[in-house]
Amino acid sequence: MKNKIRALISALAAVLSAAVLYSGLYGCGEAEYKSQLYAMNTVIDLSFYGDDGQKTVSRELNRLESLFSVTRGGSDISKINSANGKTTAISEDTAKVLSAAKRIYDETDELFDPSIYPLLKLWGFTTEKYTVPSKADIESALTKVDFSRLKLDGNKATAPKGMELDLGGIGKGYAGDVCRSALKNEGITSAILSLGGNVCTVGLKPDGSKWLVALKNPDGGDYLCEIKIGECSVVTSGGYERSFESGGKTYHHILDPRTGFPAEGGLKSATVICADGAVADALSTAIFIGGERLAERILEEREDINLILYTSGGELLASRGIEGDIVLNGAVAEDKFRIIG
Repeated sequence: MKNKIRALISALAAVLSAAVLYSGLYGCGEAEYKSQLYAMNTVIDLSFYGDDGQKTVSRELNRLESLFSVTRGGSDISKINSANGKTTAISEDTAKVLSAAKRIYDETDELFDPSIYPLLKLWGFTTEKYTVPSKADIESALTKVDFSRLKLDGNKATAPKGMELDLGGIGKGYAGDVCRSALKNEGITSAILSLGGNVCTVGLKPDGSKWLVALKNPDGGDYLCEIKIGECSVVTSGGYERSFESGGKTYHHILDPRTGFPAEGGLKSATVICADGAVADALSTAIFIGGERLAERILEEREDINLILYTSGGELLASRGIEGDIVLNGAVAEDKFRIIG
């Protein structure tokens, strides 16, 4: 019971410090249904307009958690991690999310790597018993981190002995996509979901206008900016989400798979806006690690995403495709706002 209470408190804290916040509707005339539930190790905030879709979202999130959880015995991921190199039968959803992860892994020069779980455990980010590992221990854990060695064959997966997967960097984004599809299949045309800070929208507001989403300021105080969005997902990665201090230095949970240490890509947060929530989720992690250079390259290669980056130097960078939908509020001076891509 103490562990469950601790997990709920941690999840509530995560929501209160979430990178993405959304605004309500203003006199649109539609019945509004608001609810909150706990799933996938976080608190989920839901708003539906016209009809209540809470049961649908709860059903889908609990189903996916039973497949993706790294700690729940019997989940697809737990079975892969404990298979000792043997082939494991997996669900269609797990096969889809692992295939998506493979594509982003290749696209980001291996910076998005779901096999980083041994390092997360070593640093204590899975148990909140934080420690700065020795260089030797990090180098040992790094020998187990190599997502390219995961083999997929339809609904079968084979991981080498010692590899441990964690879908924390893509799972909630994929879950948002699944929930959106399920809600639309049930006739819900206007909704906004916050899955631990990952925002997923269904349609537009009932009055036909765009949603207004605010991005948290990693430095505290007022939010960085607001963005107007249609139906899409908005996902932010930032080192401030989970961190600890040791020896006067702060260590955050987004680890660089090249070094085994917290990423130092020159960003305080990286936000990706995309119709595909799994893509947004995974790319936000990789771009936070790779920094502005990786962001610029991905913008050149993809036409389906937009980015908002907040640099260690206090600059706010936005991709050209979303320039007209950004609302600055004074938290960042205009001379610190720059368009990229």
